[in-house]
This record gives sequence, C-alpha cells and structure tokens, in this order.
Amino acid sequence: MGVGEDIRAAHKITQVEQRLTGIASASVDRRITLVRQLHDHFMPQLVPKFLPQVTKLLSDNDPAVRHQVLLLLQHLFDLHSKGFAKTSGALAGLVQDARMDNRTAALGLLDKIALQEPKAVLPQLAKLVEWLDNPLPGVQAPLLQLITDLGRRAPTAVAAQLAKQLGSRKQATVRNALALLEQVAERQPSAVARATPLLVKLLGSRDANIRERASQMLIMAGAAGVEAVPRLLLRPLVARKVDPDLKLHAILTVQKLAERQPKQFAPAVHHLARDLGHQRWEIREQAALLLGIIGRDNIGLVKEAVPSLAHALKDGDELVRTAAVKAMEKIKVSSFDYGAIQKASAVLESARGVIHSAQNFGVGTGQADKLLADAEKAYARGDYPKCIDYSTRAENMAARAEKENDKVKAALTRAESTIQSVSHKGVSVAVAEALLAEAEKLLEKQRYKEARQKAEEAVLLSQKQAVDSRPDLVLRGKLEGALAPDDWSSLPLELENVGGAAARQITLDFGDNFAIRGHTLLHSMGPGEKRMLEIEVYPKAKGLVPLAVDVVYHSFEGDNYHQQKQDIVEVGDAAQFEPRELFASANDATVMPKAQHAVVTRRFHVDCGNCGARMPSDFRICGKCGIRLRERVEREVGYHCLECNSPLSLNQKFCGGCGGAAPEKPEAPTSCRQCSGALSPGLKFCGNCGAPAVVA
Repeated sequence: MGVGEDIRAAHKITQVEQRLTGIASASVDRRITLVRQLHDHFMPQLVPKFLPQVTKLLSDNDPAVRHQVLLLLQHLFDLHSKGFAKTSGALAGLVQDARMDNRTAALGLLDKIALQEPKAVLPQLAKLVEWLDNPLPGVQAPLLQLITDLGRRAPTAVAAQLAKQLGSRKQATVRNALALLEQVAERQPSAVARATPLLVKLLGSRDANIRERASQMLIMAGAAGVEAVPRLLLRPLVARKVDPDLKLHAILTVQKLAERQPKQFAPAVHHLARDLGHQRWEIREQAALLLGIIGRDNIGLVKEAVPSLAHALKDGDELVRTAAVKAMEKIKVSSFDYGAIQKASAVLESARGVIHSAQNFGVGTGQADKLLADAEKAYARGDYPKCIDYSTRAENMAARAEKENDKVKAALTRAESTIQSVSHKGVSVAVAEALLAEAEKLLEKQRYKEARQKAEEAVLLSQKQAVDSRPDLVLRGKLEGALAPDDWSSLPLELENVGGAAARQITLDFGDNFAIRGHTLLHSMGPGEKRMLEIEVYPKAKGLVPLAVDVVYHSFEGDNYHQQKQDIVEVGDAAQFEPRELFASANDATVMPKAQHAVVTRRFHVDCGNCGARMPSDFRICGKCGIRLRERVEREVGYHCLECNSPLSLNQKFCGGCGGAAPEKPEAPTSCRQCSGALSPGLKFCGNCGAPAVVA
C-alpha cells in the first residue's frame, strides 16, 4: 500500500471515528444518517479495526437504526469477510427482532458467515434450533436453510450440537432437532453416533412422530455400521425394569437390524424368552417375531427360547399365537421336537405350580427346588426326557412334603391350643412347651414324622398335667421366743406352693385367740413360688394358747381348698425358751398338707344359715347379718373357760380373757382328733399327722 493509500486511509479513519462518536448522542434520524454515511468511508483494511464498534450498534433501541447497521455489516462483509465470527452472537439475537427486515437480514448474514466459517456459528446452533418453531414471519425458511447449510459443511459438529437438543423438555425443539439430524444422517450416518443414547431413549416418547424419526435414524446408523447402535439397543431388551413403551419400540427397531446381522442380538434371546410372558400382548407378539428373525435358519441362536415359544402357542391372545407359529416356522422346529417340547413344558409348568403352592403355605421345598433347577437346565439344552423325569420327581416330592406339612401343622396347632388352655388354668406346662418347641424345629428341618410325634407327646403330657396338677400350699414358721403378752409380736411365716398349678385368692385366718395385722390376703401363687409373710400377732390370752391357721384358696377352675394348721404357742415372760418350728411333726419334719375340698367344685358362693343371704365362698362373716359363716375348730374342741368360753391351756389356773378361775383339768387325750391315731401321754402333738393334741 502506497503513501497515497495511507493518507486516504488515515482520512477515512478520522471520518469513521467522528461518525461513530456522534451516533452515541444523536437522535434517531441523525443516527440513521450517520450509519448510512459510514458506507462511503469504509475501506477493506478498516473493517477489522471498527467491526466490534459497528457490532455494538446492533443493540440500538430503534429498529430502523438496527436495520441500517445490518446493511452496513453486509457491506463490510463484502469488503472484508474475515473476522465476522465475533458478530454471530449479536446477529443470532436479531432473529427475534420485531422488524421482519432485520430478522431476514440477520439470518442472511449468518448464512454468509457459515459458508466461510461454519464453526463460528455452531455456538449459536442451540438457540437457532429452538427458534425453528418461531411464529414470526420471515424466520423459519431462512433459519432452516442456515442450519441445513451448516450440516453440509460440518456434519459431525452440527450433529453433536443437535444431539444436545434431543434432551430438551420441549417437544417442538426435539422434533426440529430430529428433522435436522435426519438430514445430517442421510449425508453422513456415522455423524449421529454421539446422539445414539438419546435416540434410544426417545423410543419411549409419547409422541409418535418423535418415536418414528428416532427409530429410522437408529436403523440408518446401524445399517451404516455404527457399533454403538446394537450395544445401546440391547439395554432396554435385557433390563428387567424398563418402560414398556421403550421396550416395545426397541424390539421393533431391532427387528429391522436383526434381519441383516442376527448374531449381534443373540445376548437378548434369554430375555426375549422371558418377555413372552409379559403383561402386554404387543410385547409378547413382537418378542416372538424377533426370536423368529434371530433364529431364522439357525436354531442354535435361539435354542433356549424354543420352549417359551412352544408355551406361547397356548397364549390367550390370537395375535401372539400367530406370531409364535411364524417364529417356529422360521426357526424350522421339527414335529418330533415340537411334541417333546409340549410334553416337557406341560410337566415342568405343573411342577412349578405345585412347588409354588407349597412355598406359599410355608413348606420347605429345598430338595424339590434342586430337582426343578435340574429340570429347567435339561429343558434349556433340549434334553426333554430328563426334564420330564426331574419335573415329575420334584412335583411328587413337593406334594408329599405339603401333605406331611399339613398333618404336622394340624398336630402343632392342636398341641399349642391344648397347652395354652392348660396354662390358663395355672398349670405348669414348661415340659410340654419344650416338646412343642422341639417339634417346631423338627418341622423346619422337614423331619415330619418326628415333629408329629413330639407334638402328640406335648398334647398328652399337657392333658395329663391338667388332670393331675392342683395347687398345694405348705405353711411354715419358726418361733424364736415366747410371745409378749399385751403387745404386738412378730411371727414370720413362709408360704410355698408345692403343687403343679397356681393357687388363687389365698386367705389366711388366724382364729379368735390373736389379733392379726400383716399380709393375710394373697392374689395368687404360681407353682414352686415362695412368699415370706410378715405377720404380727397380739395375744388375747396368756400361757399356752392354741394357734390355728386356716389357709383357704382355690384353683383356676374354681375348686376350693381348705387347710387347717394348729399349734400351741406360749404367751408370757419365759426366761428360758427353745426356738422351734411351727406346724411341724414330732420329728421336726414339715407336714405336707392333705388339702380337703371345703366347697363343691365350681361353687363360688355359700348361703348364710341365719338370714339366707348368698355370699362369696371366701367370706368369713355374713355381710348382711354379721354372723360367722365358718366356725373355728378351736371353738368346738379343747379346754375352755366356763365364763367367756376362751380356750385355756392345761397349766392355766385363771382365764386370760375374763380372769375367772379355770375349771377342773380334763383328762389327757388318748387319740388324735385329726387322724384318730393313738397319742402317748405327755405329747403335745400327734406323731402321725403333727396336729396338736387337743383335750376333749
């Protein structure tokens, strides 16, 4: 460039700078005039320098000014086309301009830029695809032409950008991207490799147009040898949890590709055989057809699915049955194999049903499951005689186990009910429960005969315990010293249930010779249970005073029991006293009670002999008239005061109750009033039963 050109360029630079500076503060008309004047002052070598400033003018708020700027940019592109990549963003923004001339001019300039620098427009491709459905006039046709031209010049890059749009939530954007991607795939099928995952996903779209276009492109790419297509199409075929629509259209797409290369889809045969039992008949039908295509003239590829196809011949849908027949014809299954398959399939299905029924009732079918697994393996490899043998044995084993299990469970239920009934009566059933637990363990181990025997033993044992067991209470006490007169003295007693059943509503009555305070009422005592009773007594007499304790209780069923324990205790200030056991025999042995039925079984009431009122059987005093319902033995027998009828010991000279003189001493008894056994002179207790010797 000569000196004259430099001078001219310097002059033009000054003119351009003046006008660009004046545009910022000028009015609309003035801005339009200044932009028009810039046409005459630009030279090619000035375009790169002032292009960024001119591009900023596209953000003017007046459409007419923006239109003049677009015309200026077109003029500058004709002068010098390099460096216009930076203007693509601003030009893409004008596609939404309010003035149609601006939209058309911007798209036209973008098209020119794309012809020389396709990569410069690619960053704006996402916006351009979204605007394909723009209702503004003058946009769709030039925009479509622009994207098409881009796809011709840079198919891989355009396909990558369009693939990103396939994940859009807008159905219109996805449709437009698919339409443009289809044009790219027609020229270069391998360019859509990056879009394959999204194309497979679109097979499950609710839009039929989107599904059809995605399927066609996958078929086109698969036929062109894109390796990702078969691999990605296998995913919805082998997955257990997949959208049914996606699975269905994936099968339809694979059918086209499997006609050329069936071996690529052999890994899906096992899963297609499973799909022959799908809930949707369309999937069952198309799965059968696909198996026929894969195994056409090559039964080895689909051998494991042939039994399922034979089972599909009995499907409830006519279209599925027809598809299964077509598949069997393509696979060329012989009539002999078909008959064997049908028989083996029926026997195998029957065995499955029996085992499943047994498992639903909680029956252990471990051995039958192993035989069934062997039968399924034999069925899969085509060894149908062994399949029938294994299936029959498994079915018989499961049926026999279910029958034995029912018998054992019935015996266990009876044993459990019996034990629970006996336990509610207060009878100890620990041994029977242990037998029942052992029977349950034997049932888990499938040892049915032994489990049934244990359950029956538990029933017999619990029934025997219910008959033999009853509550039996033993009262023990120890007297450490003489009881203090006119004062409260401690009298610790121990009560033990040595019987095999629980005792209920236990009452201890100490008669009229002592005032009592302490624990004399007990709700219940289980078998083997001991209770320490803290009892305090206040003697009403001195000397040797009879101590009588009535123990009244009843069983769970209402059988009432009554025991009476008697002893002689010394009341007074004794200097020497030898501690001794209360209620013991002459040999200091605890006397085991011989409980007597005081009330008829299940009689829970007594009638007062004075007023006729009905009272609970454990009442001692009538609640209506106040008379004593049960008279004490010590009131009927023994040595008594003639004035107040208080019991007296043989060595008493005066009554401790009224102070009157004691009557003449009676003769010593020669026989026990309790057991009628002979009494030796000087004994205070019966050597046979331990009862105190009461004078007549």
